[in-house]
Amino acid sequence: MKKFFSFLIVCAVSLTVFAQREYPARLSMIGDATENGWDLKGRTYLRTVSDGVYTWTGTLKAGEIKFLTGYDWVPMYGPAENGETFASGSVVLREAYTDAEGNETPDNKWVVSAGRYTVDVDLSTGALTVSEASSEVADTERPVYPVEVWPVGDACTGWDLNSMVAMVESSYDSGVYSDTIELQSGELKFLLQHDWGAQYGPASNGEALNGVGEYEFTTPTDDNKWVVSVSGRYVLTLNVQTNVLTVAEASTTGVANTEAAVKVQKVLRDGEVLIMRGDKVYNVLGIRL
Repeated sequence: MKKFFSFLIVCAVSLTVFAQREYPARLSMIGDATENGWDLKGRTYLRTVSDGVYTWTGTLKAGEIKFLTGYDWVPMYGPAENGETFASGSVVLREAYTDAEGNETPDNKWVVSAGRYTVDVDLSTGALTVSEASSEVADTERPVYPVEVWPVGDACTGWDLNSMVAMVESSYDSGVYSDTIELQSGELKFLLQHDWGAQYGPASNGEALNGVGEYEFTTPTDDNKWVVSVSGRYVLTLNVQTNVLTVAEASTTGVANTEAAVKVQKVLRDGEVLIMRGDKVYNVLGIRL
């Protein structure tokens, strides 16, 4: 099973790998069998039970379905063969759009019969369990908080959406996001999705972010941004429950020294930003392809 990583976000083209994440913080379903169809923004989230284990109860329509690991069409999980009946069995990982030879990989989906189901997925074993939902089990509620937030601005990775690197929630629907980020002088805000829609920022445009401390934020109707006046590595923790951004100095404990730190390159392939670390390739969510 492939590993999930948290990356040091660097304003140039280099990143350093820190703590690794074994499985995605969330797993979602998408397809015309779900409430919002093929809309990426409306995908249906399973509840994370433990690392790599997910569950969901609710009503599905007749149609197709598959599982996504993040805000993109790959990596995804589907059946071994396209068109299999949505039933207990196993999930198969589709890592990328194409294989090493450049051939398109199969976009396999299950076919669902309308009904109310309990769906359990264990990525550590690849097991899928689909059963008729008990009337005593309530429908799974949609999570309150986004699965990730995206720092953006010339104080970090720039203004190109494809250069952003997601900060993933610390645990399921916690509303807490943290990462080590290389800051420089410039502007900074946080996007809730991989687009220019809703954002987190200061109450007033141009508020100073001048190093270690706590900074209140909101979801402003205007395009408010902090003005960063420091340079260096900082741990940024965004707590959506308290609306507080905490900035702390980055610790080097357990981190390779500067000389030993692995540098990687960002490349653009088929319109997607990929991260090259040696001979390994990851997407911006840290998912190895």
